[in-house]
Amino acid sequence: MQLKKIEEAKIECARKYFERLEQEVNGEGEGEKVKFNMVATYSDLLEKAGVNKLV
Repeated sequence: MQLKKIEEAKIECARKYFERLEQEVNGEGEGEKVKFNMVATYSDLLEKAGVNKLV
């Protein structure tokens, strides 16, 4: 998939934002940990979430 430069910049900005958010949330002690991932499709989302696909 080809993206315009502005779209690539938005994606990079979001990636940095979520990396920082992940560090802040995970650095708050013994609470629940979170992990942010980037996906391209709904199937990728289900896989990352550990959800079995419905047949």
